This record gives sequence, C-alpha cells and structure tokens, in this order.
Amino acid sequence: MADVKIAIYGYSYGSATGRPNVTNKQLEDIQLTLLMKILAAVFVGLVAAEHIYILWLEMFAWTTRGPKAFRKFPKELFAQTTALAANQGLYNGFLSAGLIWSLLITDPAWSLNVACFFLGCVIVAGIYGGFTASKSFFWGWFHSHSGDIFSGFRRPGNRLIFRYFFCRFVAMRKSVLLIAVLAALPFASKAQYLWDIGGSVGVANYLGEMGGKELTRRDFVVDMKLNQTRSAASVFGRYKINQFFSVKGQFAYGAIRGADSLSTNPGRVGRNLSFKNNVFELAAQCQFFFYEVNDLGRTYRYKDNFRAYIGLGAGGFYHNPKAYYQGTWYTLRPLMTEGYAYKKVVFDIPASAGFYFTINKRHRVGWDLTWRTTFTDYIDDAHGTYVDPSQMGADPMAAVLADRHGELSPSTIASLESGNPGISGSYGWGYADGRVNKRGDADHNDSWITTNVEYSYVLRGKSSIYRSKYGSLFKGKKYKRRKVRAKF
Repeated sequence: MADVKIAIYGYSYGSATGRPNVTNKQLEDIQLTLLMKILAAVFVGLVAAEHIYILWLEMFAWTTRGPKAFRKFPKELFAQTTALAANQGLYNGFLSAGLIWSLLITDPAWSLNVACFFLGCVIVAGIYGGFTASKSFFWGWFHSHSGDIFSGFRRPGNRLIFRYFFCRFVAMRKSVLLIAVLAALPFASKAQYLWDIGGSVGVANYLGEMGGKELTRRDFVVDMKLNQTRSAASVFGRYKINQFFSVKGQFAYGAIRGADSLSTNPGRVGRNLSFKNNVFELAAQCQFFFYEVNDLGRTYRYKDNFRAYIGLGAGGFYHNPKAYYQGTWYTLRPLMTEGYAYKKVVFDIPASAGFYFTINKRHRVGWDLTWRTTFTDYIDDAHGTYVDPSQMGADPMAAVLADRHGELSPSTIASLESGNPGISGSYGWGYADGRVNKRGDADHNDSWITTNVEYSYVLRGKSSIYRSKYGSLFKGKKYKRRKVRAKF
C-alpha cells in the first residue's frame, strides 16, 4: 500500500491523516492517466505552435521570410499574393487560438471538448483541402472573393506562386490520416470505455435531374422514385466525447439509380435519360444526443439504454455514373456528354438523425438516416445543356448517350406531342439561330440519402486494477489461496 494523497481534476486519493488507502495498482493508474493528459497537452501545444508559425509567416513575414522559405518562386510574386496569404494565415490563427484556449481551461471535460473541436477543424480542413485541391476551385474562389487577387494571378508567370497553395492543400490530404491518429493517441487511456465499432445495411436513393412526378422539380423525398431504391452499407467507429457529443467516422456505400421513363413529367419522359452510380464515401460527423434514457425497464442495473441524436459532418465520395445501351453499361464521364469531364471525387456535407439501443452494455442496435448535400451536379451525368458533338469525347457513343430522345417509340412521341406540341424539338443540340436546349438543372446540385439499420459493439475493456484482481480475458480468473494461520 502507498501512503500518499493525490488530487487530479477534483478526484482525491488518500487521506489527510496519512492512512494508506491507495494501492500500488491504483497509483499506477493515476500516474498513467496523468502521463496521458500531459502527452495530450504537449500534442495540442505542438499543433498550436505549428499554426502560430504559419500565421506569422503568412500574415507578417510573407514578403520577407516567404522568398527564403520558397526559393523556387520569384520574389516579386510574393508581394502580389499578400492578401491571399493573409487570409489563410487568419484561419490558422483561429485554430491556434482555440487550441491554446483548450489548454487554459481548468475544467477537464470542457477542455477536452474544446481541444477535440479545434483538432476536428484541422482534420476537416485537411479533408476539404484534399478533395478540392484543383486549379478550377482556386480560380473560381479568387474570382468570387477578390478581384485584385484574381487579376494578379492572370498575369504571365504568376501561376508559379499558385503552385505553392495548390501543393499545400494536396499535402494536407496526405497528412489527414496521420493527424487523426496522433490526435487520438493522447486520449487512449480512456478509449477502452468510449469506443464502439460496427456496421450497417440499408437502402439508398437520390435527388437530382431524374425522377419526380408531373412538376419540374421539388425538394426532398417528394421527388424521389421509391422503385429506384437500391442497397447501402457502411462500417464505422464512434468515439464518445461526453454525455452529449460523439464523433463518428465511417466508410459508406450506396447504389443509386434513376430513369426519366419513370417520371410523369412530359419533359423528362421525352428526354429519356437513365443512369446508375455506385458511390463510396469517407466522412466524419459530430453527433449531438438530445434525448437519453439511461435505465430501460427501470431495473436499476443500468445495462440497457436508449439514445437519440442528430449529426453534421464533412466528407468526400467517389462516383462514376454509367448508362445502359443495347446490353452494355457505358461509363459516362469519359464520354463528356455535356463537353465536360467532371470530377470523380467530390466533397459533401452529411446530416443525420437516428437512435440506438444499448443492450447489456455491450451491443448497440439502431437506425440512422443520413442526407448528403454534395458539391456536384453530375451524379446522374445531367447538369446543363446539350452541346455540339464535336465538344464531346472521341467515342461515338458520346453523341448516342447524350441525346436519347430518338430511342422513344413513335407512339410515345405522338402521345407527348398531343399534349405538348413541339416538345420533340426541345431535345438535342441547338437551333439554327444558335440557341441551346436545356438538358439538366444547373441551379441545383444533386444529393443522395441512405437509411440503415446499424449494429455496433462497445469496447469496454477492463482497467488494470480489474485485470490484476480477476485476471485477463485469456488467462482467466485469478484466485488467491486463503492463508489460514494455525491457532493453538
């Protein structure tokens, strides 16, 4: 027994009288917890220091220190990009201030929550930068936010400095996984009680150019076709920050389908497009638990509970739409049916709602509904207008799959014309006077939804005190032989 008195974050061990009521094993656990908290503080401090350095470089030393740090770029270009650098430096200052704030908070639970939030901002920024690291993204950003910066980057030679920001965001994607792993390590001492891992199965659907009823476009589920619902699945891990918040990371799959032939809108029926798309998503969400029953059945054993939540996060997904024609599925992106080879990897924002039951403290069964707002309108390969076939891909199938109105039967065309005279002339590329015909809705991006039944297993490992007394999972229980002293 150790005759000590220790107080950590409001929990006291020992006694004022010096009576030995702390065992060596308990003391080891206290020391380990304290060590992990110190490592957590050191890690947060290092991340904050890194962002302070970036703030100083981009806001105060971009024209003096920048040319020395990046010798490949001409010195005159740094003076032309001070506004852009200062903008990024301001964001890094926000992150560093939040991380430093978390170190100054005395309440341990609140300090942990603040640190996790700002570390999450670092990770989300890396994911976003990785999935949007393209010249078209930055070019549009400059044009919409700063005319001075945009005009400067249009000058000959200025694109060299552009490569710095481009490469920096690409590098962020490569470091996201490392940052996430390092951020989790300092809290590993408690992870055995706070993690659950599992999977889900369910169905997926989408909202885009294809589907709907008699109207041209309506939001949310009223424009979906339930008979186009297909399979969905996911694997995930969830970390409990406190009673109200958890962080969930998942890899999800959804099969999406759509066809104009299922609509009752004459314009969509006449367009006659169709597609399928298998979507693979990697995302992270913060879940807020707004309702909880800690003891189902009032057994006073607190083994079963119920929790309901809403969530919001960020992620990216891979997609590759295809169309069916005469017994063969054709990949649409290389065909450039609208004259544009859109991106296969796209950023999205998942919003979710759901609940789960915890059974016997170990097993969780629940339901989840996740709606994903995407930053693309090409999930179904329809976005804007019909284009000249010369602007499409070299494959002859491009023109065939871009305009499929001609595949309709004569009776269907006659039926459409009877109620909408001249509708057949609104498909295909252009008129004699140069006008173009609308092929999609360029004002709204596509979105997709999944609803799944989930199962997860709670990782509630035993502490070192428990293992020392009762044994480990593999060694079985340890029983101490009672020592009986003979009495005479």
